Amino acid sequence: MKHPIKILSLALTAVVLSACGSTKVSVAEGKAGELESISRICIIPNAKRTPKGLENVIARSLKKHGIDSEIVNVSDRKRLYTPECRYNLRYVSAGSPQMIEKITIILRTPDYGVATIGYNVSDDPAWRSMPDLQKQTNGIIARLLGKNTQ
Repeated sequence: MKHPIKILSLALTAVVLSACGSTKVSVAEGKAGELESISRICIIPNAKRTPKGLENVIARSLKKHGIDSEIVNVSDRKRLYTPECRYNLRYVSAGSPQMIEKITIILRTPDYGVATIGYNVSDDPAWRSMPDLQKQTNGIIARLLGKNTQ
């Protein structure tokens, strides 16, 4: 990694933002246009977090925006440094099988961060009464990609 301080700073910012009560999206300076040109993202699953299998739900959400994805096993991290995995997505989440309570998503390349989102279900209280994991994730991913500001 060429810029460990920037990476750590971006990750810490995302964690702090997710602790707040409102959804925060942060796009790295000069990278907003880059979000529009992404056609493929490698997803790093987080097996220790809930909801289980969230990486598959995220992949379907990305597909809705015309972005292909690949789930990269933790044991194959070298894959993240190949041209096919120019962009990777990692996350920390908490929730139930039906709903995301909190999530922090980091979208990056091996060299720099592109965007982060810190989300708390308190911002979308309707999901508590009528949970739908796929629709909720669709909204979160849309915000990350700058497709939706709500």
